[in-house]
Order: sequence, then C-alpha cells, then structure tokens
Amino acid sequence: MMCRFTWWEDRAGFLSLFDPAESVDEWAGTAIIADVGPGGRRHVYVVARSCTSAAGRLVRAIVHDVTGLEPTPRFDTHAVALRRIPTREGHAVGLTDVASWLVHDWIAIDDTPLYRWRHQDPEIHWEDMESVARCRAALLAGAESIGCTIRVRFSEHDQWATVRAEWTMLSRADRLQAVFDITWISK
Repeated sequence: MMCRFTWWEDRAGFLSLFDPAESVDEWAGTAIIADVGPGGRRHVYVVARSCTSAAGRLVRAIVHDVTGLEPTPRFDTHAVALRRIPTREGHAVGLTDVASWLVHDWIAIDDTPLYRWRHQDPEIHWEDMESVARCRAALLAGAESIGCTIRVRFSEHDQWATVRAEWTMLSRADRLQAVFDITWISK
C-alpha cells in the first residue's frame, strides 16, 4: 500500500501506527496516491487502525477517494525530487521510520530483483538478524550512519541473496527517519 502514496497530511502520525512502542492505535487524514490515469494523482481520505495479531502489529485502513470533493493539496516538490534520484544498477533507496523499522517509501528502485522489496518484505537470514538489530540500536542511540551485509530472500524457494544495507539519518525531529540504501551483491 505505501508505495503508491506520494504525500501524507501527517506522515509521522500515520507511521506511529506501525510502532509497537507507541500508544497510538488510530489515525485519520488525507493523502495523495499516484495514479496512472489522466489526472496523475488522487486525493484520498484515510482512516487507519492498528491492532495486534498472532503475526505482530497489523494496520488496516479504509481509503476513500475525495478528489472531486476537496481541493488536492499543493504539489510536494521535495517528495517528487527524492523519487527521481538516479541510482546505480543493483541499488534501491528508501526511507525508514527507525522506531518502527518500517521502510515506508521507496525513493528510487531499479529493475533488479530488489524491485520485489517495494511490495514485499524479504526474509532476512536468521544468522544476520543480530546485525540488523545492532544497526537499528545504533541509529536509536544517535549514530548518523551504519550498515551491514546480510542475506535475504523473498520466498523459501529462493536462493539467499547477499545485499549491503546502509542507513543514514535524515531527521531526528518528530519521528526518526533514515535513508535506506540497498546494494545487490550476489545471488
């Protein structure tokens, strides 16, 4: 769902739904969805609620198109500029909400197997989970950047692929945000 949204009225508030440390369990506001149709974008009203399930924290939402009912918010040039950052082959760049560890926006992604990351979270090899946890802890403790080499796959039938994951802090205001840079190393 997140990959289609190009603007949020209150992105930090929405992201807090994914953070198990937050007491927020509902959010309502407007957003913009990229549309392949003639208008190029749709203005929507979103009502979302988080709950806990056997699989962990789950967020459900109802989205209603209000494009013809409310004026569409102003064009966000920063968001569009970030999405058009050129990347080298074998790279993907996204934004991570550090507290919830949710990659909530893919800024640029090429046509490698990393493209699947845009719609599906990969499985991280169990031996590499501690490295990822150390990276997150370091960012929460004040590190400006950190990285690790990990193995990922998108299904149990896939081979493990090695990637270099690097996080660089973007903002410590409101909610901690980091740029997430993935480099495909090998399969």
